[in-house]
Amino acid sequence: MEQLPLISLIAILAGFSLAALFAVLEALFPGRLRDIRRQVDRRPGRSFLIGLVNFLFFGALSLGFIALTENVWRFFFIPAVIIVAALSISLALGLSAVAGLVGARLFPEHSRFQQTLRGSLLWAIACLVPYIGWFGLLGYTTLVGFGGLILGRFSRPDPE
Repeated sequence: MEQLPLISLIAILAGFSLAALFAVLEALFPGRLRDIRRQVDRRPGRSFLIGLVNFLFFGALSLGFIALTENVWRFFFIPAVIIVAALSISLALGLSAVAGLVGARLFPEHSRFQQTLRGSLLWAIACLVPYIGWFGLLGYTTLVGFGGLILGRFSRPDPE
């Protein structure tokens, strides 16, 4: 219990760091994040399933390469690092889009930057709720964002 203030401080700083990361990603990749948000908004169930399947596949692939580095060849460490890095970047882009979507739905009158900041702060706070936020909301939004990224990248654009 004596470490509770330190843990709280780390959680608050992590929330602000994520908000800053998501805002920077919004500034650097506005078109990509718009495509991801559109897919997540229109097809959340399909985004979740595609995100889950691909996350399990690439996670198992990276774990397989890591296992090969321990027992067989050190060469397989390079593909494992590349897969984990690409997966991390993809998850960050997907979560940024989901946070922007939360902000757009809750604060439609604000600018895109403010929507992303406010949405990511609210998302981070909501993910701090024990069990439901840790495992339910965080896992769901991560997989939905990842699936939205894949759908936005590899599906045909919708006519508007």
